[in-house]
Amino acid sequence: MRTPEGWARAYIEQGLAAGKSQTWAERASCYLARFLAWLKDQGCKDMSGVTEATLLAYLLAEAKRKGRRPGRQTIASSTLHAQLWSLRGFFMFLVKNNAVLYDPALEVTLGKCVRGTRRAPSREEVTRLLAIEGESPLDLRDKAILEVLYSTGIRSEELCGLVLGDVDLAGGVVTVRKGKGGKGRLVPVGERAVKAVREYLRRARPALKPSTPNLFVTQTGHRLQNADLRCILKKRNRMAGLESPITPHHLRHAFATHLLESGASLRHVQAMLGHDSAASTQIYTHVRTLRLKETLDRLDIRASLELRPEEEPAPGLGRFS
Repeated sequence: MRTPEGWARAYIEQGLAAGKSQTWAERASCYLARFLAWLKDQGCKDMSGVTEATLLAYLLAEAKRKGRRPGRQTIASSTLHAQLWSLRGFFMFLVKNNAVLYDPALEVTLGKCVRGTRRAPSREEVTRLLAIEGESPLDLRDKAILEVLYSTGIRSEELCGLVLGDVDLAGGVVTVRKGKGGKGRLVPVGERAVKAVREYLRRARPALKPSTPNLFVTQTGHRLQNADLRCILKKRNRMAGLESPITPHHLRHAFATHLLESGASLRHVQAMLGHDSAASTQIYTHVRTLRLKETLDRLDIRASLELRPEEEPAPGLGRFS
C-alpha cells in the first residue's frame, strides 16, 4: 500500500510523462510536500481520511502563513490559488487510481484571486545585472544566458531546453520547440545576445566539456536545469549589488515591458512571449502605465507647463495654478 508521499511521487511522475514541464513538477512537489507535512502534524496518515473540511483548514492555515518577500505579511493570493489547483489535480489522480473514494477538493473554492502588479526591473537594473566583465568559461556562459533571457523573453524552462540547432546566429532567431502547452515558436534575438552566444560557443562551451546537445551546460558539462539557472541569477544579483533581486521570470517581464515602452505592438510582444491570449500580455501595459505615472510624479510638470509672466495665455486657456 502506497504512502501519501508515494502517491505524490506517482502523481508527479505521471504528469511529467504526460508532457508537464519541470517547472510544474517542482511547484507541485513543493505544494504537495507542504500539504502532506501539515497532514502529518494533524495526525492524518491516510489520504482517505481527508475531507473538504480538512482542505479548508489547511488553506486557512496557509492563508495566515507569513510571506517570504520583504514586507509581505501573508502569502500571495495567487500562491494560495496555485496550491488549491495542485490539490485538485492530486485528488483527481487519487480518485482515478482508486486511492480515495471521492474527491474532497471538488467543492473547495476560494475568493477571487487578487494578483499584484508584476515588478519589471528597470533598464538600469538590467544593465547592471548584464554587466559581466569576466572572461572565464562560466562568466561567458552566464553573460550569454542573461543576454538571451532579456533579448527573447523566453521562459527558464524554454532556455534550459534549447539545443545547439535551435539557435540561428546568422539569422538572429531562436526556435522554441516546446513552449508552454507544448507549442513552438520563433523568437528574434538581439545583436548583443547573438554576440554573447558566439563568444560562449567559441571560448566557453568547449572548455566545459559538454555531454549533451543542449546549448547551455553546467560547470560539469551536463544539461542546465531550472535550479542551476536560479543559482546563476542569485550569484549575479549579488555581484551586481542589486537591492531587489532579479529572477529569470523578472527578465521576461523586463523584456515585455521595455519593448512596449519602446513602441512595440501588443500583438508582436504576445507572439514573442508565446501567449495564447492578449489578456495575458496586457498586464505589461499596466506595468508600463504605472511606470509612466511614477515618472510624471517625479517631474515638476506644473513648472514646465506654466506660462512666463510676460506671455499671454492662448484664447480660452487660463494659467495653470
